[in-house]
Amino acid sequence: MQPIIKNLVLLIFLLLASQLALHAQTVVESTRPAHDANGNPLPGGGIMTFEEEVHDFGELQEGSDASWTFKFTNTGTEAILIARCNTSGGSWMVKSWPHDPISPGESGEISGKYDSHHSGGFYKYVMIISNAAQVDKLIYVKGAILPRPSHEHDGAGNPVIIGK
Repeated sequence: MQPIIKNLVLLIFLLLASQLALHAQTVVESTRPAHDANGNPLPGGGIMTFEEEVHDFGELQEGSDASWTFKFTNTGTEAILIARCNTSGGSWMVKSWPHDPISPGESGEISGKYDSHHSGGFYKYVMIISNAAQVDKLIYVKGAILPRPSHEHDGAGNPVIIGK
């Protein structure tokens, strides 16, 4: 190629590269409100206000239903979109959460179930990851799973319940 054509191709390449670099440096401002020095959200944005943030199942028999639904309202000024819900362990599973935006004043529900086939106490959380003012919101479930009573027979063949 002739030097003039090489220089022209190089000039066009440099102009295109500089335009790409300028677009790559465009700053996207967050619509998330600022937080104070303690990490608390300042007014503005979506705010999830729950009817209860800790649900205590109390004592349940092993194998019984340990499902719960957390209800909340968006008391903020912007819509909330929940990206995902993470749990603190394999025994507590989130079954459903809203996948559509929750506008200010609207309500939503997050439902979960605890695997009650293992006896013992539990204290588990759900981390709700969203665009709300409090990005990582935690809600909790706790309780105790009592072992199933075992049935034995006395010397006369009558059933005796042990463990209750």
